[in-house]
Amino acid sequence: MLAKSTLFSFLLLVLLVSLVSARVNIVDEYYDDDEEPDRYWEFFPRFRAVFWPNGTASPSQWGGHCFSSVSGSLLTVSAPNVSVSLSTSSKHALLCDTDTFLLASRHSWHLLELPASPGHASLNFTWKNDAERLDIHLHGLQVFLIRDGIVGTVRDIIATLGLFLPGPQAVEDNLKLMQDHMNVTVASRNASAVAEVEEREIGSGDQIAIFKVVANDMLIMLGTGSHTGHHAAFLWIDHQLYVTESCDSSCVGNVTGIQKTLWKDWKERAIARNFSASWLPLGPSARASFNETAAVEWFKSVEGLPYGSHNFFFGWVDTPNANFPSPLSMEFVIVALPIFDRILPDLIQDWIIDGLNFRLQANWTTIEEVYADCEAKRIPVAKLFTIPEQDSWIYPDGPSMVCNVFWTEMLKAAGVFEGVELQGTEFTPKDSYQIAVFKDHWKQPSSCSSANPSSSQPFCQLFGPYVMELPGYNTIVPYNDMNESCPSLPTQYLRTPGC
Repeated sequence: MLAKSTLFSFLLLVLLVSLVSARVNIVDEYYDDDEEPDRYWEFFPRFRAVFWPNGTASPSQWGGHCFSSVSGSLLTVSAPNVSVSLSTSSKHALLCDTDTFLLASRHSWHLLELPASPGHASLNFTWKNDAERLDIHLHGLQVFLIRDGIVGTVRDIIATLGLFLPGPQAVEDNLKLMQDHMNVTVASRNASAVAEVEEREIGSGDQIAIFKVVANDMLIMLGTGSHTGHHAAFLWIDHQLYVTESCDSSCVGNVTGIQKTLWKDWKERAIARNFSASWLPLGPSARASFNETAAVEWFKSVEGLPYGSHNFFFGWVDTPNANFPSPLSMEFVIVALPIFDRILPDLIQDWIIDGLNFRLQANWTTIEEVYADCEAKRIPVAKLFTIPEQDSWIYPDGPSMVCNVFWTEMLKAAGVFEGVELQGTEFTPKDSYQIAVFKDHWKQPSSCSSANPSSSQPFCQLFGPYVMELPGYNTIVPYNDMNESCPSLPTQYLRTPGC
């Protein structure tokens, strides 16, 4: 009897999931114009409005997922109670159930599911403390749409987690993400075609641009518009050619931090792991100014340092509202960080708070302390995030460099950017192949053309199962304060001149 009951429950669960899937597929056509057709990362709430204590809302009306018109306001904000009202009208489709909203301050979150029919809904809650009361009075109550509701959000999370799994399905899903969210279609190439470039052709400081179909790199590409997720630098040390790099856990040796690997060993491991890699040689001017001795000394001074997690976020986010791909937004980041700080304090300290402390000239250990300091100093939190990173900032475990920053800092230490004031820590992967320091219109070694017979790219793809394209390659001449205020919104990722 127990077995039959268990089987019945399982079949019922399968049926319910199937019905949910069918419902979601049916209403896909009713998504907002800016919403994407797949479920990857769709669990992030979408910013819709701010409710102010004076009863107004910005904007006064907005669209939901099921309802084309939603409006609302704060009815009362009297100690210690908060009352919220939402109204809906004009449903998109009969098969769409309802809309769910997240109402959030920097101190607490509240879910409100609207009635299935057009009408009114209300929510009452008590603020946590005087800090939340002040927050709501100063910044209002943030309103976010949970696009797929609670059940659908669980499915969104499961779909997104699938991107991080090993195997061919994750590869297919990640390539689909690039196509749907970045408008980038990646072509396959003959994976056995390897450009066997003579080591003597390669110079110190030449870049290796790397494309890997792994979720971590896809996140970098989605956020920045880059067509690469990792970069490394060739460096001759004691008459041997090395690949030097700052690595997360997805590098060839599965070892994190700044490291070197003999080129022949690195190549063998990278090919085995299905990396696609291209050789970007320095141009005549950069080559002439590159001081190899200084570069080697600099590398030895940073070898063994950890991967640059401290400023990963800040090198990417240059603007308050033009870097986050939908559905992520600065508004959600601001209200989410205090929650995540309570759950993962060490991670938030490492990735966020340490960098904000430099910007505030402080030594805080919680996000709430950071926000309070912003209020005292009258610095908007969104503005704080966009203050440019400085190469001179030394974190508790040393200078902080992600992969492409490591290459940029090597060139800087070697004298390539002499006379130009720029912060290598503000560079994204795309910036590191668009900067004009590479060879252009050069005669590539015959092994490059034989490995890539149909390619007309101005760089040499060395190996890999996918054709590498680097839009804007070698086009932006270095200038003062380079890449400190650049937008990066999908799918065009338009770059403001001089940003």
